[in-house]
Amino acid sequence: MKTTVEIPSSLFRKWKTSAAARGQSMKEFLTSALQEKLAGRNRGNGRDTGWKTVWGKASAGQIRNVDAVIQAEFEKIEPENWR
Repeated sequence: MKTTVEIPSSLFRKWKTSAAARGQSMKEFLTSALQEKLAGRNRGNGRDTGWKTVWGKASAGQIRNVDAVIQAEFEKIEPENWR
């Protein structure tokens, strides 16, 4: 499938450089990055962020469960009340 996406030029340059450094086409790199993001993996620096940094030795399943609860709660927030 083909689509058009507008991204900042600085991000485009990082994307192009990172793909070349890995010996991948930009399409391969983007497909892989999207698959990882959608699978919930954070490979940016190998570290958890936010609440996960203080969670201890929780299993991946426990982390997914807590993430689901947090996401469900954030979906209840009305944007106009978030000011």
